[in-house]
Amino acid sequence: MIITAIGDVHGCYDLLTSTLKTLPDTDELIFVGDLIDRSPQDRGDEQVVKLVRDMQSRPDYYGFDTVTVLRGNHEQMFIHAFEDGDTLCWNLNGGSYDFFNYARTDPSVVTWMKSLPLHALRGDYLFVHAGVRPGVPLEEQEDEDLLWIRGSFLTKPHGLPYTIVHGHTIQDDDAPVYTDGRIAIDLGAFYTGNLGTITLDVPN
Repeated sequence: MIITAIGDVHGCYDLLTSTLKTLPDTDELIFVGDLIDRSPQDRGDEQVVKLVRDMQSRPDYYGFDTVTVLRGNHEQMFIHAFEDGDTLCWNLNGGSYDFFNYARTDPSVVTWMKSLPLHALRGDYLFVHAGVRPGVPLEEQEDEDLLWIRGSFLTKPHGLPYTIVHGHTIQDDDAPVYTDGRIAIDLGAFYTGNLGTITLDVPN
């Protein structure tokens, strides 16, 4: 099975649509989270979310068997902002009030974000937004770590029997970065104009 993973989109709608045109034949497309915030274009968050939801609901129209979308920390921040009414943290991290108002008119956006899984295990590859807590079995990982971790995950062997494909931490490179047991695919699309992708041949 051919799987392509896409790094943090952050509202880069035009970049996402142009990147999709360049992908090789792919059975499953996986977004590793952070579809929204810091968008360099007007209503980019809204456009990205609409497109990705449509891709997920009818993947065959876009040439895939399956489209999987993981929740990132920016989706999590937005959920909290929307439900609690405290938008300060989310806004300081690139949140857009245009997107907030869009979600008010279509609350299913928030319901959808809350339904998104925090990881996807495919063969020997674990797809997750931020990473994992080293030395902790997958079934015991905390949501907070899957969404937010950097430090220990990036500097220590994680100890899980998988190669972990993740976003969240922007790489100072123009291509995914391979380290021991990890592949980092966040290339800072919102300011570099480079949306990270990786295509893997994963045994069924």
